[in-house]
Amino acid sequence: MYIRDDQLQRREGKCANKCEAAAGQMSTINYTRGWARSGTKDKKDQVGATAEIPTSICQEGCKFGVLGNEEAYRSQTPSSHGLYRLSSDVLAVQTDQECTADKTTEAANPRTPDKACPGQLGDVNGVPTCVVPTGATGFAPNGPPSNEPEDRGNPTAGEKPGSGEGSGSGGVGRTPSQGNGGNMGGPAGAALGGSGTKPGTGNGNCTGDKCTGGDDDKDNTVGAVGEVTGGRKPAQPELYETKYPGGISAVWNESGLGGNQGKLSALAASFAPAIADSNGAPIVFRIPVGVGIYDFGTYEVSPPPMVWGFIRLCIIITALWLARALVFGG
Repeated sequence: MYIRDDQLQRREGKCANKCEAAAGQMSTINYTRGWARSGTKDKKDQVGATAEIPTSICQEGCKFGVLGNEEAYRSQTPSSHGLYRLSSDVLAVQTDQECTADKTTEAANPRTPDKACPGQLGDVNGVPTCVVPTGATGFAPNGPPSNEPEDRGNPTAGEKPGSGEGSGSGGVGRTPSQGNGGNMGGPAGAALGGSGTKPGTGNGNCTGDKCTGGDDDKDNTVGAVGEVTGGRKPAQPELYETKYPGGISAVWNESGLGGNQGKLSALAASFAPAIADSNGAPIVFRIPVGVGIYDFGTYEVSPPPMVWGFIRLCIIITALWLARALVFGG
């Protein structure tokens, strides 16, 4: 008699559950809710009904529990079938349960074929346009386009990438620069006028229909089809901007008080005696005595040289005492 040991088989790799390894990890999943006739936000012009937020999504054979936090998007660029994609980002957590592909798998798969035009596909000024016959049944909007206000953008269906194209925030940051307006996401024009910022991959930061920053020497610009070009690194704001960038020394010099030609320097020099350096010889003090028209000559009042040596010795000793008091105290 053979008794199946599931735990032993898992350890031996014979019955491994591919979903267990990443169970509990959080991710953002974008899925297609429906298709509309225009890029006007929140307009009830979708072709048929839009899907509700599912409680779970089957992604690559693993079941993801949907936690909510919906962010709705509407593409500003039609697909090749003339329809504008409606999609939503939801926060989901991966479980250890395996699943089989269903409608949620198709909605979250970028390789799912885009919805075909149910009416007549035409071309207006080079833009694919789907014209639904008047009175046609089954194509009228059924319910609101989404449960939340829509942002302009077209993220790629499936899990949000951790870096690079589509890893930013809002419609601008979630929309890749390349694409055809379908489930594959993009192009950049699909987020024209949207909110959010591009990821830090050298394309700069984008808000609305204007982009600045990046690695080039030009500002990013959005063309008629929303193509982002150029860019330089955005200047980082300073936490504190001083009124005196040159510091206190610059303020002192600009005031006219400092420097060799300053007023304080000239005032101090006027009180200094005219003592010339005599290469180490004792300084000679002479006093001219003149009263009116009488000149009584000049008299030398210099002290003996040994006096200067004694003064020098006293200054050195007192300096040593002061240094000892400053270092050791007392």
